[in-house]
Amino acid sequence: DGTYEVQFASVPSEKCHLSVTVGGHDVAGSPVEVKVVGGNVYTAVKQEFKHPSRSQYLGVAVGPDGLLYCSDSRGQVTILNRQGQVIRSFKVKNGGWLCGIALSRTGNVIVSATNGYISIYTAAGEFVRQFGGKGKDQGQLSYPCGVAVNKEGHIFV
Repeated sequence: DGTYEVQFASVPSEKCHLSVTVGGHDVAGSPVEVKVVGGNVYTAVKQEFKHPSRSQYLGVAVGPDGLLYCSDSRGQVTILNRQGQVIRSFKVKNGGWLCGIALSRTGNVIVSATNGYISIYTAAGEFVRQFGGKGKDQGQLSYPCGVAVNKEGHIFV
């Protein structure tokens, strides 16, 4: 639904200030004052992002510029600024439900979809390549939900 929650543990005190940052900048609504009742009390701060498609964000990655790259349930990647405003979006080839999302050091966007595909795009949304496909044979994937990329550019699913 475009919201995120932050959970934390606190030492006993009557109140504390919780600051949530992305790229070194406070997100909208942060910092917030929370009342702590006893030690190790968990609380949540919610921030809602407005998105015209009403899709559900399933994955999020933070770019070096502080922008949020979100994968969603409609096969789309949406890039948001720190205030939750849509900067741009693009549809993923053979989309399906996009679960995981990661950013490479070269700026490419890597997404995993429940249909078994891993897709790579430029940050501008230009298609680079795709691999996988649903199945259990060599080179195929079965519901890949997480994706990561290391500094050498190797993709982990």
